[in-house]
Amino acid sequence: MAEQRPTDILQALLDGEDPESKAKMTATQVVAENIAIIVASTDIVAQTLTWTLSYLMLYPEAYRRATDEVRRAFPNHHKAISYAQAKAKLQFTEACVYETMRIRAATGVFLPRVVPKGGATFQGHFLPEGTELGVNVAGANHHQTTWTSPRRFMPERFIDNENLKQNIFSFSLGARVCPGKNLALIEILPTIANLLKNYDFTLPPSALFTPDKLDEHGNPTVMPRSHRFTSVGPTYPDRDCQIICQKRQGTDDTPRKQPSSQRSRHDVDLPPRANELRQRSLFGIRGFRSRY
Repeated sequence: MAEQRPTDILQALLDGEDPESKAKMTATQVVAENIAIIVASTDIVAQTLTWTLSYLMLYPEAYRRATDEVRRAFPNHHKAISYAQAKAKLQFTEACVYETMRIRAATGVFLPRVVPKGGATFQGHFLPEGTELGVNVAGANHHQTTWTSPRRFMPERFIDNENLKQNIFSFSLGARVCPGKNLALIEILPTIANLLKNYDFTLPPSALFTPDKLDEHGNPTVMPRSHRFTSVGPTYPDRDCQIICQKRQGTDDTPRKQPSSQRSRHDVDLPPRANELRQRSLFGIRGFRSRY
């Protein structure tokens, strides 16, 4: 009996070939693609979560509105919110995620493309074949012809506006759109929803970036960012990514356990409070430090 070949992404890269030349990827290319996939799938999600909480802290009204929405829709403190549930009931919270992806795209690449054979003319400019082009993702996500007040965090712009979501360039567009886009949203939205449901967030007194510290445009000043391999994160995470995270008042510290036969895969046991314990939060790579 022949050994069954694995059906994972690595095998797909090993088996893939150019439809015209039939050439396969080199070992170096396979390694590079796998590194990009692994880093993008973890780091970009982590950075988007970090930026989302950062903006919610800078815009208290958005934080209160998202928190109220989550807690009204899901009053059960001990039952985790799934993506399907969050997608169906948390319109404003989802809008906060989209606005974060727009205003602070976590991708650090410029989406390169190569002009095809024969060249192409774009807005009166001829581009020879083989020319490598790139897209300014931040520029596209802040262009005033598409976005009103592009420098301001305005989640409400996405309420009942599915078409506007299609204008976000953070995952690229068209046939070459990021294949992990839907997976990222499935991870980010319920994570934010469950955090807002179970915890209260505030900035510490030592915070350098607060709602009342405004920039030249009259918007809250955002912590500086840095470009890494595939993502854009805070420049000084140990200094700037500080947040006070406390278990919600009025909730029971000890979760109610059900018999194993009755427990859903979505049920979670919340950790007991550890006063003043500074540790890496579940945002992972260079995420917020939290004080539980």
